[in-house]
Amino acid sequence: MHGDLILLGVGDPTLSARRYPYREPEAAPQTPSTAAAKPADSGQSMVSEFSAYRPEDSSKERPAAAGSGAAKEGEAEKPPKAMDVLSLLAQEVEQAGVRTVDGSVVGDDTYFLYEPYGHGWVWDDLQWGYGAPVSALSFNENEVELTIAAGRESPSETASGSAATEAEWTPDVDYYTLDNTMATAAAAQAAPSGAQKGAQPAAGPGLERRPGSMLVRAWGTAPAEGFHAALAVEDPAEFTAAAFNEALRRRGVTVAARPLAAQIFKRDGRLQRRAAQPLKLARSLMATVAAPWRAAECWPGASPCRLPRRSPSPTK
Repeated sequence: MHGDLILLGVGDPTLSARRYPYREPEAAPQTPSTAAAKPADSGQSMVSEFSAYRPEDSSKERPAAAGSGAAKEGEAEKPPKAMDVLSLLAQEVEQAGVRTVDGSVVGDDTYFLYEPYGHGWVWDDLQWGYGAPVSALSFNENEVELTIAAGRESPSETASGSAATEAEWTPDVDYYTLDNTMATAAAAQAAPSGAQKGAQPAAGPGLERRPGSMLVRAWGTAPAEGFHAALAVEDPAEFTAAAFNEALRRRGVTVAARPLAAQIFKRDGRLQRRAAQPLKLARSLMATVAAPWRAAECWPGASPCRLPRRSPSPTK
């Protein structure tokens, strides 16, 4: 294919892992480990409200447990994955005979004016999923989930005795750069409620992505069960293009250039209109309260001498 492959957004918010029509989430099965688990104190960390998986939100994709396979008969149906919808589009491209794209995958966001943030939005909310930008082209509700957990194979330990961690993005798209120094505390190290002086401190994870930055920093100590956080994407159109680029790669379609985004930053006559006042009234008002040359500038060909002259100001 010569040129760019354009993914055009027209304000569809359903390009995600949500189930349609909506179904009430099923209750998570209780196990001895989950029944004994207690929620962490919300005051322990600036990001503690995002650090635990919320099983009640089962309508969205979550990282699967190691070794999990297809649902067996009688088991609950697996929730859809965010990449499923883009995989179907990539399959259609492959079935059309496209094997290479010598341009870029372009996320076209020009259906809406590029105004990603509303008036009054707080800057330190913009990194979280609930502060995700608005766009005409949206994928996965313009957010990505970061999971940080202990290493799966013989986790090494830091100098403080905490286990080193591995990070995973959901959906798995090459988008943000992660600087991860977060460690995972052992279950025995987590301080119980009302612990005595001298006990091990409770987990205190930290996470930051500054507005406009593509770097995510993770530090501190995560709970023993791991850390989860939903982060807003910086540019929804570019993120969608990157995700579609990845879906094409998995289908064997090669794209030569990096993913791009297209936005429109200024309105013109094609995007907005307003009913103007009659020309006669506008010219008369302009000549009365402003310099006549300004009226001639607004309507070329109109001679200032033909407009009513402004009465001279009374002398003091």
